[in-house]
Amino acid sequence: AIRAGLMMGLQRRSSRGQPGTLGLRGQGLWVRCCLVLLWARGSAELTFAAWKAWPMVPARATIGRRPRWPDGGRLPGSATTSKASGLKEALEEDQLIEEVNSMASTSGVHHSATAAAAAAAAAAAGAAVATTSRRRTNRSRLEPVLTLPGDTLEVTPAMVAATGAAIATTCVVLGLDLAAAPLRAIAGILTGVLMAELFTGCFHWATDNYGSLETPVFGPSCAAFQGHHLAPWTISFRSLANNVHKIARVAAPLIMLAALSLPPFGSAFVAVMLCGQILAQEFHRWSHTPASQLAPWQRWMQKRGLAISTADHCRHHRPPFQTHYCILNGMLNPVLDSSPIFFWRRLEVFFFRLTSVEPNCWKGERGAKVREHALSLGWSPRKSVA
Repeated sequence: AIRAGLMMGLQRRSSRGQPGTLGLRGQGLWVRCCLVLLWARGSAELTFAAWKAWPMVPARATIGRRPRWPDGGRLPGSATTSKASGLKEALEEDQLIEEVNSMASTSGVHHSATAAAAAAAAAAAGAAVATTSRRRTNRSRLEPVLTLPGDTLEVTPAMVAATGAAIATTCVVLGLDLAAAPLRAIAGILTGVLMAELFTGCFHWATDNYGSLETPVFGPSCAAFQGHHLAPWTISFRSLANNVHKIARVAAPLIMLAALSLPPFGSAFVAVMLCGQILAQEFHRWSHTPASQLAPWQRWMQKRGLAISTADHCRHHRPPFQTHYCILNGMLNPVLDSSPIFFWRRLEVFFFRLTSVEPNCWKGERGAKVREHALSLGWSPRKSVA
């Protein structure tokens, strides 16, 4: 329809004695621009529609909601064995989540994020676990514990707008890159997925092991990640917009800047890498959410390795939290944590040599073994720390 309208306009200009030839290349450019604008508008509308229909929006509405198992109870003709298998897997993952939540209140505070706030959060987490343990027969969920000052579980229009803008910007940029140079854009997308997974691990490792609330720029992130270990179930009460809006506010302008200054490969790479951080945080929430509270398509993504699974991420939540830092889909965790790579241990020793600062995963009785293992990899510290 757009192309036909464009041709009719050219014919009218030609009948008036004006130049009526735009050229096939010019016509194709205008058509692509119009389609991209329509795509952007559709993406924004789809984002807001998905937010309204999201299974956990508002988050507090899920409390007391009738459980839905992975098959959703809506698949007519499915085999009984398939239903039983899905139910067993869901129960096993729910048990893993409960085990992680119980360990969180008894593992002790070994992080450096404001001692007073951490102690208060630990006490609240212990009380929540104790209260729920007495009501286990009712299958009650633990109450959320906010460890970051000023944090909230409410959803505001600004959060929704920031999330929708980041997703729409990513779609528009990728559409333009694919139209301009399809092969280079696809290569940038594939490379961006790999880098997004690695970046989630590096950022997660850094904020888990270093810094505090008083750290410049990254202080809130350090306190949020370290406080998450005290009450890991709280993230399951968040909605999509509440969970990712902080990342979206940073990602959207950077994606636009990359689109304006980089070729299609670099633009697609940056867009996918930054949008991957938004997806990783949402997948992180899924890994802490009981299977009965996830939609069938969310469970499907976890089983196919498109999103980090509950079993994979729960391995990270065992003190002293020294492995399984990647949270997009976990594909790099077996590589980075395996012998002889031991990527995180070598990284810790490297920074220990430079700064003489021990990471949080080296502290405490359980961290002593991690410290000994890291120092045995061949990099000795420049000077000892008392």
